[in-house]
Amino acid sequence: LDGPAWLALSSGEALDGVLARLPPDAVQAMRRAQVIAASQRLAELAATRGFTRITRAADARPATLVRAMVDARRRPPADVSG
Repeated sequence: LDGPAWLALSSGEALDGVLARLPPDAVQAMRRAQVIAASQRLAELAATRGFTRITRAADARPATLVRAMVDARRRPPADVSG
C-alpha cells in the first residue's frame, strides 16, 4: 500500500472470506490498514486475524464508521487485545 489504508469492518464473515481468498502478500498489506471495527467483537476478531491498528466505532452505521475514521486520524488507536 502506498499510503494510508482504512478498513471499515462490519462483518466478521466478510473479513474471513476476503482473507481466505487473498494471496499471502496481499493479506500482509491489508493487515497494515487501520481497522475501524463496528463492535468490540469485530475489533477482537481483527486482532486475532493479525491486525494491530484497530479503532472501535460506536456502531455499524456508515456515518459512524466514517466519523470514527476521522477521529482515529487525530489520536492513536486503542488497544483492544484485552
